[in-house]
Amino acid sequence: MYIALGSNIDAERNLRLCAHRMREEWSGASFSHVFRTEPQGFINQDDFLNAVAEIETDLSAKELRMKLVTIEQDFQKNVPYKDGPRTLDLDILLYENDVVQTEELTVPHPRMHMRRFVLEPLVELIGGEEKHPSSQETWNALLAKTMDQKCELTAVQL
Repeated sequence: MYIALGSNIDAERNLRLCAHRMREEWSGASFSHVFRTEPQGFINQDDFLNAVAEIETDLSAKELRMKLVTIEQDFQKNVPYKDGPRTLDLDILLYENDVVQTEELTVPHPRMHMRRFVLEPLVELIGGEEKHPSSQETWNALLAKTMDQKCELTAVQL
């Protein structure tokens, strides 16, 4: 399973603490490098730090989503408006090769293929020649379509 992590409020600290928490929950969790991206939508806020985690779990997709919501709440996530600043944002990107479509959850994440800040770290973990479960395009092909978006590698270590 692949999970996107993002923060733009005390971002380095929150991502490091989140990575520690995720390692406690899922001992084999591994993390991509961290990337800095400009905010989208509402741009008058700090840049975001983004990464992707790979975990193994026996939780269902719904149970995993609830676990991630609990972690976000523990980090006092409180987005004041759409696309606003956040202490932590956790999204399920991929749940094995499953396609999940419910009111609460859509997997693969419905906008991941359009976001370089998701695809760069995901490709680092999954490899570029694997295919998106729905579109069947390779991750490298999807990433190539986002290369005009600003996304910078940082020195932040998780």
